[in-house]
Amino acid sequence: MSLSAALTSAADAAPSAPFPQVWMAATEPVWRDSHGWPPNDFLTLFDPAAPWSSASARVNVFELSKRFIDQTSEADLRRVLADLQRRGISIAMQGTPALASRTCGLGIEGHGPPHDMAATARRIKDLGGQLAYISMDEPLWYGRWFNGHDHTTPCHATIADLAQQAAAKIREVRAIFPNVKVGDIEPVGVLQPEAAQWAADIAEWQRLFAQANAAPLTFMRLDVVWLRPNWEAQFDAVVPRIRAANIPLGVIYDGTPQDPTDEAWVASAQRHWQLIERKLGSPPDQVAFQTWMDHPRAMLPETHPGSLTWLINTYTGHR
Repeated sequence: MSLSAALTSAADAAPSAPFPQVWMAATEPVWRDSHGWPPNDFLTLFDPAAPWSSASARVNVFELSKRFIDQTSEADLRRVLADLQRRGISIAMQGTPALASRTCGLGIEGHGPPHDMAATARRIKDLGGQLAYISMDEPLWYGRWFNGHDHTTPCHATIADLAQQAAAKIREVRAIFPNVKVGDIEPVGVLQPEAAQWAADIAEWQRLFAQANAAPLTFMRLDVVWLRPNWEAQFDAVVPRIRAANIPLGVIYDGTPQDPTDEAWVASAQRHWQLIERKLGSPPDQVAFQTWMDHPRAMLPETHPGSLTWLINTYTGHR
């Protein structure tokens, strides 16, 4: 047998890596308006004839922000929920499990007032949707380590307190959607703490969350701050702690705020997924094509390089 034939035979015999769960999320109109950014074609995604039939067939979960669910019109939210159901795409809600009060947490990501997640879940149900997932918005980082924006007061809560706060809000959501699954998003590439401490905090958060909620996290998704040189050290420290807890690992595949065009953002996201999958040796269990930035402005069509759906098609075709 020739060398080339032997290599081909070995490749054919090798088991392929399982295909990761694919998530999608984009900067919604209410967020674009708040930043003063030009409009995008987000709502066009939910037209029955919208040109993303191939990409939508590979997207498992679509994540919506609480702000979009709470503030968009009833007609638009019904349209979004109905179209995702028609396409067979599960719905995720961004979660704010940390408790904001007059003392601390107001205006800080991952925080919200009492009962806020239940109110958002209720609106989904009232408008005909089914909530499958909650993806918590970096409560460990913002609740424990973050030092605040201008005119905001951080909480610096203990990990045990954060787990109890999350459990209380999640119980209220489960009274509406009993089977909802809960995962967490946390950053790597933050300025503090050091990698070893951040990995230890992640492990303790996973443990105490499981105790408080009587169930482990469904996933742990890493939000990589690509422009920070320390992200790799934190990534390498945190991933073994997630794997050791048998929690599915997710990674956000996105560009950077410095990317000046849709095409540049998409090219960055491609480089980032290649980097992560070389580092891991295989795909993570979950990949999220997500932007909360100005770019890409184009969601569609999936045949247009520079659109978010083109990026998803490119990845899934590559896989």
